[in-house]
Amino acid sequence: MKSHRFVRAAVVLLTLATLIACNSSSGGAVVNPTPTGTIALNLTPTSVSAVAGGTGSVGLSVSRGGGFDGAVVLTAAGVPAGVTLTFGSSTVLPGSFSTSVSVSVAAGTPAAASAVTIVGTGGGLTSPAVTLTLRTQ
Repeated sequence: MKSHRFVRAAVVLLTLATLIACNSSSGGAVVNPTPTGTIALNLTPTSVSAVAGGTGSVGLSVSRGGGFDGAVVLTAAGVPAGVTLTFGSSTVLPGSFSTSVSVSVAAGTPAAASAVTIVGTGGGLTSPAVTLTLRTQ
């Protein structure tokens, strides 16, 4: 019986020592590995024009590198009032490299030029932003 108590006590002490060592080396914080790889987006063309009540579209290619080959989620910012922007697929799955970006302009939307920013994220990575110049007529 004494040997079981000794083994149990030794296991408890080793577990505590390991926990203390792990917490002290990371400042008590959970350490997450830095994501590796790259995501790049490319618009073709980089601008689209649409009349009020009309639509327009461009192509968007997604490049992955540095060992990253996961899904990329697309988001857009700066879409003006009266315009609806949609992606052919808002998540570009592994093995896919392109989608479309479509805009629909509501009737009565005034003529203007806007810069819409598009980024892709995945695996803890964020692509550099690309800018779609949108001209409503």
